[in-house]
Amino acid sequence: MATNDGVVVISGVAANDAEKSLVGKLATGIRGVKSVTNDMTVKS
Repeated sequence: MATNDGVVVISGVAANDAEKSLVGKLATGIRGVKSVTNDMTVKS
């Protein structure tokens, strides 16, 4: 995960779509976060 001026970019591998979605939602809920780009891939 990288942040720059309130913009969060998440990368890595999620076990499934639900995990990817949850990580994005959790990051969005952090104070000071303006936007989230979720570039995680789902493990196949």
